Amino acid sequence: MPPCKQTSDRKDRYITMGEVTRAVRLLSLFEKLMNGGIINIREEMTRYEVNEKTIRRDANDIRAYLAEIKDFEREIVYDRSKGGYVMRMKGEKKRESR
Repeated sequence: MPPCKQTSDRKDRYITMGEVTRAVRLLSLFEKLMNGGIINIREEMTRYEVNEKTIRRDANDIRAYLAEIKDFEREIVYDRSKGGYVMRMKGEKKRESR
């Protein structure tokens, strides 16, 4: 597929379809987390037709982005009991199941 032209001041810059797909995937994963959802690696691999490393990298990229935002009170962590990445308040401890 031909690249998509970027709408910016730089006329010589093009966005590839891979970049568009990645951007959509990152935003979708971020939205899911913001809405209280869980990023299950296996489900997202199937949904986006990517490998495990890609989903882990996406979660880490979102985590790094959020870490740069001053006063953002949430963080992304992997929660084994829920089987995926979740967003929680910074400093919130994992609740023990009894």
